[in-house]
Amino acid sequence: MSTLRFHTLSVALAILLRLFFSDHCLAAPEAVNTNQERPNIVFIWIDTLRADSLGCYGYERDTSPHIDQLAKESTLFFNNFTPHTVTLSSFMSIITGLYPFSHGVLHIAKDFLSPKVKTLAEILKMNGYTTFWYGPNGDPHLDPAVGFGRGFDVLGVFDNNLSVGRAKILRVIEQHKNENFFINFHSYFVHAPYIPSAQYKYRFTKQKSVGLTESYEELEKATVEVIKKGVFNQEKFAYTILGAELSQEMATANLFDPDYEIATRKVKSFLQRKNEVHKYDNIFSQVYELGIKPRDKENITYAKSLYDAGILEFDTEIVGPVINKLKELGLYENTMIIICADHGEEFGEHGGSGHGRSLYEEVTRVPLIIKTTGKTKAKIIRELSQTVDILPTILGLLHIDPPYNSQGVNFAPLINETGPLVSRKYIYGQMPYYSSIRTDTWKMHIFKGYQSFPLLPVSLKTLIFGRKELFNLQKDPGETNNLYYRQNDIRDELSMQFEEWEQGLKDYQDKNYYFKPNIDERTKAKIKKTGYW
Repeated sequence: MSTLRFHTLSVALAILLRLFFSDHCLAAPEAVNTNQERPNIVFIWIDTLRADSLGCYGYERDTSPHIDQLAKESTLFFNNFTPHTVTLSSFMSIITGLYPFSHGVLHIAKDFLSPKVKTLAEILKMNGYTTFWYGPNGDPHLDPAVGFGRGFDVLGVFDNNLSVGRAKILRVIEQHKNENFFINFHSYFVHAPYIPSAQYKYRFTKQKSVGLTESYEELEKATVEVIKKGVFNQEKFAYTILGAELSQEMATANLFDPDYEIATRKVKSFLQRKNEVHKYDNIFSQVYELGIKPRDKENITYAKSLYDAGILEFDTEIVGPVINKLKELGLYENTMIIICADHGEEFGEHGGSGHGRSLYEEVTRVPLIIKTTGKTKAKIIRELSQTVDILPTILGLLHIDPPYNSQGVNFAPLINETGPLVSRKYIYGQMPYYSSIRTDTWKMHIFKGYQSFPLLPVSLKTLIFGRKELFNLQKDPGETNNLYYRQNDIRDELSMQFEEWEQGLKDYQDKNYYFKPNIDERTKAKIKKTGYW
């Protein structure tokens, strides 16, 4: 046989063998995802959203028809918890996969993320995604400079006017439909004050006069009036927040026009020039909170109805249109959609309201819904999960290695049914003054006390000023029957486990940071306690 003929036959045989193995996939290794094969990602953050206020988590009110429908095509994490109940630290744990004391971003206007830590957006950008962030304007809890802006090609504002915010998101999807995009946006819409628009406000209640402020106009008018009385009469809490020196300056600055809208603009502009607009925000929040009476059943039930109406409005005005736009453009099946929250909200369950003051179930159990690509069916994961698991799970679904320092669990094998999962036995809560550890059955909750005594051991300080609680969640899901001093074996086991876990956490904060200028000592103390102004 001639050399040329032999060569020709060899080439032909090689081609036939290649086609054969390609067609039959014999022993072919799993293809590595390329950027072109990876899905688009829409990551929706809904601030202050309790899991048990959504229909897909069993709520009796129809607050979330579009989220519920999405859940029917998604994986729903039924027992998902946040380790922290303040926006800053909670969302930082989501984008880093690190617990709060590891990422070290605990105090607004003070801490920022170490460059040693990579965020989800940074990792996705390195893997070919065009990245977009839309968040609140000027809010210190989600300040891009703190670390939330890292890795994004575009930084924009998601307006509290939902029609404006919606238009921005839909336009980005339309304009970048031919790219691998990662769109991450955040809304404070269901956060207090609970003031949905007129179309939605009374969907779950009739209008009642129970002491709550029900419009932004009323709230701004009341806030300016409280500030005015604080400035000129040294009345109420406003004078304490503003301080004597600032109050004197404001008294001579011609700020308080008879028209409250003009007065509001003047007061805000004055405080912005002084780098102290946070004091307006503080007073604004407290004026609204004065109307919430956790021990008044009618008042707190009414407040919850308005909160639920806000969820329905966001679901209808944002979630539904985003899903419809993806379907309209033929992108839906190749888009991963994630919905999550930073923390929940208390409505009198433990005698209070709001969040950031405890680690009870109503403020730590939060929704997590992940729609993967293709036509998928509803799946409910009942294993314990935490928001630190979100980053490694998203990356796992994309076949991207998580950062070496990730502290979360990758649930992708369970979602895809491609392998076993090492389930969590424990989940943890970690705040400057609170800590908790939870299993399927038991939860231990420690309040360490706000008092500052540097030389006093934490154990002694907690004994004197704090509170220790242990609950059997199977028998007592409302966490009302404290068994801390009756279940010694359980208490000691959980205490030992928590101490071992916390001591094993690596600290990625580079140095001691300092509060921004013009933050007075009283405000610093409040931030250290609650995480808020």
